[in-house]
Amino acid sequence: MKYKLILSSLLFSASLCAAASDGMAFVADKKGLHLGGEQLRVQINGALLLDGDYREGLYENDNPLAEEPGFEHEIRRAELSFRFKFQSWAYAKYKTVYDDDRASLVTRDAFIGVKFFEGWKLQAGKMKQPFGLERSTSTRKLLMIERSMLSSSLSPKRSTGLKLAYDGDRLNWGLGAFERDVESSDKNIDSLSSRLTFNLLNEKRHHWHIGASYNIRNYNGSEHRIKTRAEVHTASKFLKTKKMAAEEHRVIGLETGFTYYGLLLQAEYMLSDISSNQDSLDYDIIDQEHQGYYFQAAYVFRKRGHRYKKSKLNSYNSYKRGKRELRNTKIASGSWELVARYSSLDAYDDVEDNGFVAATSSVGVNYYWGHYFRVMANVSETDVSEGKHAELPARAVSMRVQMQF
Repeated sequence: MKYKLILSSLLFSASLCAAASDGMAFVADKKGLHLGGEQLRVQINGALLLDGDYREGLYENDNPLAEEPGFEHEIRRAELSFRFKFQSWAYAKYKTVYDDDRASLVTRDAFIGVKFFEGWKLQAGKMKQPFGLERSTSTRKLLMIERSMLSSSLSPKRSTGLKLAYDGDRLNWGLGAFERDVESSDKNIDSLSSRLTFNLLNEKRHHWHIGASYNIRNYNGSEHRIKTRAEVHTASKFLKTKKMAAEEHRVIGLETGFTYYGLLLQAEYMLSDISSNQDSLDYDIIDQEHQGYYFQAAYVFRKRGHRYKKSKLNSYNSYKRGKRELRNTKIASGSWELVARYSSLDAYDDVEDNGFVAATSSVGVNYYWGHYFRVMANVSETDVSEGKHAELPARAVSMRVQMQF
């Protein structure tokens, strides 16, 4: 952990010193705040996400018999990021986030990168691993308030490492080796991740891509279990498997994303296999296999909808071109969007009577005002068909107010 903080501090300090000495001009637009010079360009972005959840049943403190529903609000995220571009061949990013769970500032991203040849780049530092469509999408750009329980449970998290990537017109590929600290152990998790996507259709208003991801994590005998809030962040992690001493965790993912004007369709499937450490006597859980999927559909009531860029869901902007007399300006106008998602996760072993099988159905409405403001509302219901909480109800209404620059 210490060397990660040192890397973050050095990256941030060196970049600011270089910016101060480059004689920069200040510009503000919808993409953020910019400092522009001959040798270095700096882009500053920030976001504030305020959430509130009204919960019933299992979502309310893991208590399906709770007489009174619960309501809880939180600062889901407050973030500030700095992107640095050194001439045309090198770049860096530093992002710090206020984490409400820890009530402290956390370094989310701190990496440097170089570009070489056409479309190739190499990054080193703390970053997202190349895996999955939903995991690769920023929280600020998600169409539902939370990621599906499939992605949050099985896909790898941010880690420190080295990544090689290629971004082309039709093909996008990434491969990285990473290491992540385990807070409750003196052991680290070594990880190798790769993601490959291909654009079958890539036009201005139409897009269709397919992709596959692979991740292998070496837990070195560290404790592992699946725990999920079932897509409501203020709820407890009431869906869980028993603890095990894990050795290797392998995940295969398949994905597709399609847009046609205001329509968006997105789906993923993951298959997970976890091998246990046979030398450990502390746990009686042996090898496990999990699988799941989600399907998501959205429709923006405008001719221009969402777009995928480099196989990631890009942020939606409700700005529109003005009429003839205002052709060179942009007018902020509101946009409404309807969203629905169905996600399922099978993490149940009937032999060991371990885990759960659950499905969450969610519908939502989003309101966009330009690039800077969004209001989201979701209604979610989780059905548990196997495991400890089988057949018990879980319902929630979630809200988010999102501001960014």
